[in-house]
Amino acid sequence: MKGKDTNNNARQIITMDEHGNVTIPNGEIWMGEYEIANLFGVFGHSVRTQVKEIYKVGLLHPCTAERNIRVAYSLEMVIALAFRIRSQRAKRLREHVIAMLNERHERFVMLLPARAGSPC
Repeated sequence: MKGKDTNNNARQIITMDEHGNVTIPNGEIWMGEYEIANLFGVFGHSVRTQVKEIYKVGLLHPCTAERNIRVAYSLEMVIALAFRIRSQRAKRLREHVIAMLNERHERFVMLLPARAGSPC
């Protein structure tokens, strides 16, 4: 599914249907707070609280995880939120991401960000 950012650029978003089927489109994924809250079945406050905590512990940095401040978050942020938010829909996304990684484990290399300094 596509959305628009503040510059009217097309962007991809992750969706989940009423049966828990997850669709992760190809291409660059950026999602707004409302879209993330809707995906996980939580209120926007839960998303904002966890985003702040992810920045606080240094898991991600705003310059790599945000586009057009307060408008869209990267795929990395959405996945990080899936592991921090407690809802059935967040759990379903976690399971989907883990299944995708298990299917591709021979070809997959995970790069973890170093904590030293800012990536910007």
